[in-house]
Amino acid sequence: MGPKRIIPIAFLGAEHPEIEAELERIRARRDHLPLHIAPDFWVASGKNPEGDEERAGRRIRDLLGKGPRSLLQLSEAADLGMTDVRREMARLEKKGLVQHCGITPTDFLHANGTFAAWNRETALLALQILCDRHRISFPALSEKLAEVMERKMGLQILDLVLAERVRLHRDQDGCNVCSVFWDQCFSREKRSDHVRFQISLKNRLVGIGAPAHAFLPPVAQKLGTSAIVPFHARVANAIGAITGAVAMTDEALIRPVQGQFRLHSSHGVEVFAGLEEATVRGRNLLAEVIREKAGAAGAGDVEVTLEEKEHWATSRGGDSLFMEKRLIARAIGSPRLEPS
Repeated sequence: MGPKRIIPIAFLGAEHPEIEAELERIRARRDHLPLHIAPDFWVASGKNPEGDEERAGRRIRDLLGKGPRSLLQLSEAADLGMTDVRREMARLEKKGLVQHCGITPTDFLHANGTFAAWNRETALLALQILCDRHRISFPALSEKLAEVMERKMGLQILDLVLAERVRLHRDQDGCNVCSVFWDQCFSREKRSDHVRFQISLKNRLVGIGAPAHAFLPPVAQKLGTSAIVPFHARVANAIGAITGAVAMTDEALIRPVQGQFRLHSSHGVEVFAGLEEATVRGRNLLAEVIREKAGAAGAGDVEVTLEEKEHWATSRGGDSLFMEKRLIARAIGSPRLEPS
């Protein structure tokens, strides 16, 4: 797992059943804790670097050396406010020294009985704490979580299917039709008696990974298709990690504006006097960004390729007009496997 991944409470509970007592303690103190405090835990991962003299960090890492600890436990032991503890944990997590554990969709599937791989009781207890905090019933929370998961997965699948041909505009600000469209497609409630929107994929979806049978069928239904979950789907990810490859794509766009050239990338917008200058900057930026993304995704021996596409138009007078240049970076590498 990468540093930005969250370990499910159900998995943590299976590895460390003692966290159930801590979850019970957190639930008992729900009326005395801030509303935004979630039942989060952290575990140690990686070795402590030499020269890290942050006192709070040392105390926290020493404590995590004895096993997983909750946000409440860390706050009490380090004598820090919970906001300060979260800030320190974010610093340590960025360095790869700790791993965050919290409520994930996998816990939701354990709690409602759809998926049973680890500790259902700890998952259910963590979700009950969340329900208590927000004064919502578990069935109502389950419905909301299911809708959010289906919407996120559906949009990600559409991103992959449409690839470079179309970029989804998920930002609904100023686009009422977009808002109605996505709500109609992914909402579990009937939103309009007058208009019905529907997505229809040409091909069926194939799911791999242990919980694919729980996640994918309802998403496929929202996308107007069906799902295939092979018999060996539970171990397909493990096999893919050994035999597959990690691939990433990123893009930048250069457009002329009032005699200058604007470079649009994931880093923002930069302005250059000449097209060649903007192109060189775009190439270098994309190569750097795509290598970082591939490395963060677990790729080793990354190979980067760059593709450039120029779009020109013809004026009424027959002159050629430069419209835009699209830079496309692709990175591919074999999975970086750590020795066990």
